[in-house]
Amino acid sequence: MSVFEPVWKGFNFERAVRAVERERNQAKLYEIAQDATYTTVRLIAAAKLTDQTLAQDTYAHTARYSIDEEECLFAIERLTDEKVLAEVAISRVNPNVCEKAANRVTDQQLLAQIVIAQHEQSAERSVRMGALKRITDQAVLASFAKSIFHSNVDSRPDVPGYAVVQITDQNALADVAKTADDGYIRMVAVGMITDQAVLAEVAENDPDNNVRAKAAKKITDPALTQTLFDALAQSPEQKAYADKARNATDLRERLWAADELVDRRLAQEIYAYLAKTGSDLDLRVEAARKLTDQTLAEETYADIARNVAVSGSLRLLAASLMADQTLAQETYADIADMSASSNRMGNYSHRIRLEAAGKLLDKALAKKTYADIARNAEDFYLRMEAVYRITDQTILDEVVKNSSSAMVRDAAVRPIAQVKYADEAINSDNSNVRLKAARKLTNQAIIAEVVKNDPEFNNRAEMLGALTDQDALADVAKNDVEDVMRTWAAEKLTDQTVLADIAKTDTSSRVRMVARDRVTDQELLVDMVRSSRFEDTRYWMAEKLSDRALAQSVYANLAENANDPHIRAWSNEKLTG
Repeated sequence: MSVFEPVWKGFNFERAVRAVERERNQAKLYEIAQDATYTTVRLIAAAKLTDQTLAQDTYAHTARYSIDEEECLFAIERLTDEKVLAEVAISRVNPNVCEKAANRVTDQQLLAQIVIAQHEQSAERSVRMGALKRITDQAVLASFAKSIFHSNVDSRPDVPGYAVVQITDQNALADVAKTADDGYIRMVAVGMITDQAVLAEVAENDPDNNVRAKAAKKITDPALTQTLFDALAQSPEQKAYADKARNATDLRERLWAADELVDRRLAQEIYAYLAKTGSDLDLRVEAARKLTDQTLAEETYADIARNVAVSGSLRLLAASLMADQTLAQETYADIADMSASSNRMGNYSHRIRLEAAGKLLDKALAKKTYADIARNAEDFYLRMEAVYRITDQTILDEVVKNSSSAMVRDAAVRPIAQVKYADEAINSDNSNVRLKAARKLTNQAIIAEVVKNDPEFNNRAEMLGALTDQDALADVAKNDVEDVMRTWAAEKLTDQTVLADIAKTDTSSRVRMVARDRVTDQELLVDMVRSSRFEDTRYWMAEKLSDRALAQSVYANLAENANDPHIRAWSNEKLTG
């Protein structure tokens, strides 16, 4: 580097970062954003510009060409040109970068271009699906629903299948139902249509008898319905369903076949037979729910609700479907009162007991059940939910005093909705569902769990912004596998001892830099210059020492012994004697 060349233009990353962080002149920051050697330095300068329109070129160039995911995501978050964002979503390979860019596009035609390009490239499915879910233009959705491209991983339509379920306009749905090439797509569209004339047209003319049957079942004119059913009943498909509904060995296959029948009288006969027959109690309930004969349905529900050998969840379902509320309440009470020591508890989880207690009119028994679950359930989320339902202060005080879980103790002061959010944020298989739930969390312990354990980096990174608990932040700053996460956590720390320890020991120079810049305690600074194994930490901490004699001894040692030639040179410059 030339003697007269700015530090930010050189190849020493840390010095360049420090220089741009100190810079306040807007013209100089613009120059740095355009010409700095390191992309990160250009981005820091761009972010400090008060006129962010001047920063857009830097953001666009980074989003298009940087190979560093963190730099790309930083730039994309600040880009305002949707055409550039769409270009990035289409052209980049990293799915996280593409998805972030696509999620910032609102222009309907650009979103459509992303969907098409991502599909043609056989690219990441989540990117095109994310873009597709943001499309509201009914004509665009209809054109996708009628398109012929299919998933690369299975035989079902990919984009068309997702597009059709987002259509709300009845005219667009009618167009899809009548003209889409794929029978499955036409079937889905028919299921969403309410226009009787359109349904009649499809029922009479569709080339697929299954689609015709779907439309015929939705027609409200009895005479027309019967005419269509009579015609369809002679089709090969309906004859096959009738044979399977009557004769299949597997009773569940008989139920599924009955669902497809246009001959609803025969279907009801099959449902009645299945509701009264067999050892598959779930199937009996399912068949009973399809019956028009409510007397037989009620008999089926009552038989299952009374059967104490049946699983608690099935008894609970049967009771909830009954018209006889006296028997239903007896069933809820029997399920809720199943204590942990009961020899029947194996069929009755605490979750089922909690649900049964919530349906009880006997509030004393409900309170007793909540208290037992709060004390004895192994699942701490379940204990928290039970605590939320307890109104007896004596029982709450006992839970606070004796529970081994801090989160359960904390549950007494948090709204019940938080239980649902916590469960979704931690246990959902869908990263977007986890993030949406996590954004609604208020409990720092659960936020910390998301930050530390969510498999999606973007989720962890966003929720780190909501984390304020210093112990949890220290854990992330010390132990997270991602340098950037440790850096961001260190930026939020206030504990001088923890910061000093990070500055002394972290293997990432960027993390050490952030931590050491936040340490002001002189005793800790002395310890750092004496014990850190990292030369850069000892050098920069010496600058902050009030004991200048000690600082000089540090410089002298580094000038003679440092392995890094830059540290040796800088230390020599600092020597005064």
